[in-house]
Amino acid sequence: MGSDEQLPGPTPTLFFAPDHAVSLFKTLGPAEAGKQLAASWGFFLEAAAGTVAIERHAGLSAAKDTYVTMISGDINPAQGIVIEP
Repeated sequence: MGSDEQLPGPTPTLFFAPDHAVSLFKTLGPAEAGKQLAASWGFFLEAAAGTVAIERHAGLSAAKDTYVTMISGDINPAQGIVIEP
């Protein structure tokens, strides 16, 4: 089990994305922060294009079946599964 012994290396620090977003908007202002986020998002979408195949299912039964398949380890990580009402 765990111990109280410290891990080697630097002291871990909490990373909480919303705090960093607030700091970004305070530092750069809303217009510049929004501009930089949009540019970064565009770069990410271009880099990620074709890496995930979106698969859509509908209803609670599909949600249950998908969940059971997922926890059994039979879902391809390149599948992005969307369950709709």
